[in-house]
This record gives sequence, structure tokens and C-alpha cells, in this order.
Amino acid sequence: MLRAETMGLGGIFLYTREPLASGSMIEMIIDAGSEDIHARGIVRYVKPGTGMGLQFVQMQPEDRARLGRFLKAQETSLD
Repeated sequence: MLRAETMGLGGIFLYTREPLASGSMIEMIIDAGSEDIHARGIVRYVKPGTGMGLQFVQMQPEDRARLGRFLKAQETSLD
């Protein structure tokens, strides 16, 4: 399991000591509580030894809706 720092509808930053090379494609299953979110992403930038920024490039509409609900719930919990 990887730890995420920033997540939005466009992508996510994942912490990992061994990030993939920029341009690499990755299939993701994001644990969003009671619902999993399936997405395909591309590595857009790398911080060696720290992590990588991924852009979501393919996601089914149902998964995008789940992600939207998850992000909204996170915002609400911060208020």
C-alpha cells in the first residue's frame, strides 16, 4: 500500500522510495473506504527517493463519480 499526499479529479501524488520513470503507465485501485476506484494513470513527474505525481488518463464514469464523492467527503471532514 502506498501513501498519497495530494489527490484531485486530475491525479494523485504517491509516496514511494522507488518511483517509476516519468511517462510510465500504471493501473491503480484506490481504496476509498467502502468503494474502490479503478483508474489508469501516467507518471508526469518524479521526486527521486520520495514519490511520483500521476495524472489520471483513463477512468470509467462510475469510478470518476466515486472519486468525486470521496473527495467531497474528505473536504467535508476538514471543515
